[in-house]
Amino acid sequence: MNMRSPRFLFRVVLSIILGAGCVTSWTSLTSYSSARHAMQDDPSRPSAAEAARFLQQSTWGPTPDLILHVQDVGFEQFLEEQFAAPISSYPTLPLVPTMAPDDCPIRTICRRDNYTLYPVQTRFYTNALYGEDQVRQRVAFALHQILVVNGADIGGGYPSRFTPYLQTLDRDAFGSFRQLLYDITLNPAMGNYLDMLITIRPIQMKTMPARFCSCSQSG
Repeated sequence: MNMRSPRFLFRVVLSIILGAGCVTSWTSLTSYSSARHAMQDDPSRPSAAEAARFLQQSTWGPTPDLILHVQDVGFEQFLEEQFAAPISSYPTLPLVPTMAPDDCPIRTICRRDNYTLYPVQTRFYTNALYGEDQVRQRVAFALHQILVVNGADIGGGYPSRFTPYLQTLDRDAFGSFRQLLYDITLNPAMGNYLDMLITIRPIQMKTMPARFCSCSQSG
């Protein structure tokens, strides 16, 4: 075969290109495999089970993407990211009259969105399922179980009067407990829940036990 023929030169060039591609592919595969083994052998890298357990305790549940992310960045870096994540809280809703107006009758969207907790409930599940600030949402929910108010008692369940309380929990979830107690104490929802209306009866002096009277007289 004539080594100078176009067909021969084409075969040589094609062989060089294919060979270079095989070498590049083999090098890339080897590098990826080595990096993968190095990551798996790294004792500081959490396993998938450890990452899933961590997410189960700190968020609203692990997902495949979150598990891989925690494995890649580690526990501490993941928490730092969560502390800096934007708050996916509750919207500030317009205040509504105590009595529903005539143009907002029962079994309408107006009554549902302004005089029931439906908007708050749907927003809660939206934040829990899709919010980027998973740790904040989980902490705020835990605080909600400690600093309790009754949504049905706040204006009869008006969402516009309930959301400021939830916003306070979200805002102070990563702050000091002193600031949280201060803000919750001044929150109208807690003031309504812990009022003394119809909780005590006036005590007349003539009905008080003798020991109380003697103590008060002795100073």
